[in-house]
Amino acid sequence: MRLLTGAALGALFASCLAHTAVSAATIIRPTSATVLNNATASGSIANAFNMSGLTMPYSAGITDFDQYFARTPAPAHNPNSGEWIGTVGLTTGQVTFDMGAAVGFDRLALWNEDRFGITQLALSTSLDGVVFTPLGSFAPGDNTYLASYRAEIFSFAPLEARFVRFAMSDCRQTAASLRACALGEVAFRSAVVPVVQPPVTPPVVGSAVPEPSTWAMMLMGFGAIGSIVRQAKRRRPLAST
Repeated sequence: MRLLTGAALGALFASCLAHTAVSAATIIRPTSATVLNNATASGSIANAFNMSGLTMPYSAGITDFDQYFARTPAPAHNPNSGEWIGTVGLTTGQVTFDMGAAVGFDRLALWNEDRFGITQLALSTSLDGVVFTPLGSFAPGDNTYLASYRAEIFSFAPLEARFVRFAMSDCRQTAASLRACALGEVAFRSAVVPVVQPPVTPPVVGSAVPEPSTWAMMLMGFGAIGSIVRQAKRRRPLAST
């Protein structure tokens, strides 16, 4: 049986990761959400991730993300059963989505609600729901009220998190007579998060210790040299007379 070298094992591992990354680009969605500082005026926050507001359903964890959004799925425009709308007149809000477990993802798909919606969106993520790390700020586009519109896709480096926090501000759409924060639907694209390998520290090689036989030969050599030196000292007086 032929053993793989370290380089061959590394190449095999990289190939497996690449294959997994391609096959893992499916749609994933939250399992629950919590609204903070903005009461619900219409619909449930679950409408923002349960596909109730979409005309084209998908299978979470199975449907290919890129292929699905290439078909430009549109919202159903039902504020009571297909969207979430916060308190009218309140233009800021915060929603924390729970993915159910720590997952890797690198895309956010956002259907920005067409009547109210979001103008500024700051994302942050967390593994424990306590400590959140800023991910970035985004500016969703304005959508025409009651017109068919597509999801916007926001990209970022692959990361792993369980909680995703939406900090919404300046909630309005251009043509709206009233202002409120609102969400049509959200979804994410799964991704494999690269594993950062720690640097390899080479082993410290100590100085070589002579074998016993080497010591013996060295001692014999020193003894022979000493004998030759002594004999040379004895001969010097004779040579001078």
